[in-house]
Amino acid sequence: MDMVSSMSIAIIVVFICMFLGVLGILTKFFVKVSEGEVIIKSGVGGTVVSFSSTLAIPNLHSVEILDITAKQAVLERRDKNAVICRDNVAMDIKIVFFMRINSTEEDILKTIRSMGCGKASDPEAISLYFESKFSESLETAARRYESSEIFNAREQFKKELGNIIGNEIDGFVIEDIAVNFPSRIG
Repeated sequence: MDMVSSMSIAIIVVFICMFLGVLGILTKFFVKVSEGEVIIKSGVGGTVVSFSSTLAIPNLHSVEILDITAKQAVLERRDKNAVICRDNVAMDIKIVFFMRINSTEEDILKTIRSMGCGKASDPEAISLYFESKFSESLETAARRYESSEIFNAREQFKKELGNIIGNEIDGFVIEDIAVNFPSRIG
């Protein structure tokens, strides 16, 4: 009986070691993110978006962390690049767009497919990515207003600019628009 109990203890110890080994390996593969971040796992099984944690096996999965907190995209039009209003007055203007990636799997995938995780987390890259759309929208909105209206009715101008751009662009949502330093040239 002594040999049977020794054998049982040895088997139990082996199973405990195996269990701890498997648990240790799984914790190496476990990826977790903070609030305001998302995990993008691609590879075997396709692309998966996780808002909290996931298991990623090296060589089978690639993992990137995407920052989905609010960012600022700045558009500044000055001097020879000033916007022209309906009354043909040139105006220096700075617009700050407060935007973030919409927190849905569909919008996150749309964003990473259009600009990648690294650029989507970088405010400078976001400004460059949307510069032409924002610039065109600003010119369109400015042509609808007199220069004095832009000074005196900033809220209305902001709403018009937001309507021209739209609420959702490549997975991003514009939360607010700030119109800063409008001034006439000449």
